Amino acid sequence: SLTFASQTVSTTGGQYALAILGYDAAGQESWLLTAAGSNTVSGPKTWHAAYDDFGNLYITGESFIDAIQFGSTLLTGGTQLSYVAKINPQKQWAWAEYFGGASVSLAFSNFHSEAITLGNGDTYFSGIFDNDLTFGNDLLSAGNITGLFICKMDSGGNYHWGGAAYAPHGSVNGSLARPIGLGVDLQENVYISGINSDSYLFGNFSTVQYGNFVAKFKRDSIIGLSLPKDTFLYCGESIKLVPRSGSVSQLTYQWSPAHGLSDPTAQFPIASPDSTITYTLDVSTSNGCVATDQIKIVRDSVRYYGAGINFTTSTGNKMYCDN
Repeated sequence: SLTFASQTVSTTGGQYALAILGYDAAGQESWLLTAAGSNTVSGPKTWHAAYDDFGNLYITGESFIDAIQFGSTLLTGGTQLSYVAKINPQKQWAWAEYFGGASVSLAFSNFHSEAITLGNGDTYFSGIFDNDLTFGNDLLSAGNITGLFICKMDSGGNYHWGGAAYAPHGSVNGSLARPIGLGVDLQENVYISGINSDSYLFGNFSTVQYGNFVAKFKRDSIIGLSLPKDTFLYCGESIKLVPRSGSVSQLTYQWSPAHGLSDPTAQFPIASPDSTITYTLDVSTSNGCVATDQIKIVRDSVRYYGAGINFTTSTGNKMYCDN
């Protein structure tokens, strides 16, 4: 239980909860607002809080597992999620939104994260992530490595865009770019500074290994695009094609040829070519900016058997190849 400002609140069954405490100008206890979690192992954390010019308070945080209740809004989802929530001048939850992935995400993890809220309530926040990271309908993918993200949300809780920088040869938890500070100018260009333990790609630009960085995100900047290096597939194998872009604009994807692709217009199609092939990806923005990259996939010429026969063994289904 917690008593503050003549209010007492308690959690149920040992579950963690989040508490926001308010003091008046004289330093006296003024108000208490809570958000109830549903987990007894790990509780939600808050990293940043900021007011806009109208007395609304915005908070950002991470690591709620299973579910968390912000007033009438219930956020549920994956293994580890981050959140942004708004408290109105009447000290009530106005809304709450989550971002994160279906698997463990480092989104606002215990490393470093940064957020800034402007006078109009626009909030920009940055952190690190692994695997896939979802902002509303937008998806950022780091594959099996870590990436740095930056995102914008308006005062109504709507995500506007998300962008990312990547370590092309990094590994999970092994290559981290950590934000230290954020700034925004009158043209909505976002400036971010931080430290990195690997060479990171910010669109067409790269940083040195084990250094510091400062970068500028332009809302309608030139697209930075890169595909993974050329690769080799053994018989029966397929690969998820993961392009990376530093653009903060919504992109349209077109792969060619379509042969062997699960969807030639998908951002992350599955490639299963039956012979060696070079795929070309064209990405474009609504204002006509275009970028292109290619990836060559060499297919093992060995024939395989079992594509039409369901083999059952003690360890599951197998694909059988010559030799």
